[in-house]
Amino acid sequence: MEFAKPIIQKDQSSFDGDDQSSSDEDDLPVVTSTRVTTSKPISPLPKGIIEIESREHRLELIELSGTVVVKYSAEWCGPCKAIAPQYKKMANVHSNVVFAEEDVDEDFGGTPENVVAVPTFHIYQDNEFVESLKGGDLSKLESIIQIYKNK
Repeated sequence: MEFAKPIIQKDQSSFDGDDQSSSDEDDLPVVTSTRVTTSKPISPLPKGIIEIESREHRLELIELSGTVVVKYSAEWCGPCKAIAPQYKKMANVHSNVVFAEEDVDEDFGGTPENVVAVPTFHIYQDNEFVESLKGGDLSKLESIIQIYKNK
């Protein structure tokens, strides 16, 4: 069984080339995002938000996970950027739900059904589309997640 593969980068924000006094802690890698590459059920669930990289990746994620929330957004979308920190927090709080994000401007073979505005959230339960939420109302999204997260 394969698990989520973290994308790791060294934090070089404070590196100036002359500082020899850095501790070992300063050289620790920082996990920046997670991409799921698996053909088997995801267990344990990855924490954080999974960046969807293709139509096939999205379909596999939905098929192999229980409850999935996909946020459809775009880099140019102000409301998408505004809710990003809260969406990330929700992903870390709900450990039994998979949270993902897909950029609608990427060419993944067509925009998913019912995505006519960004942000739009699609909720899937056991490989079935169950709900759509248009806009950035995260309190409403939280209510929807509460309904499906333990089914």
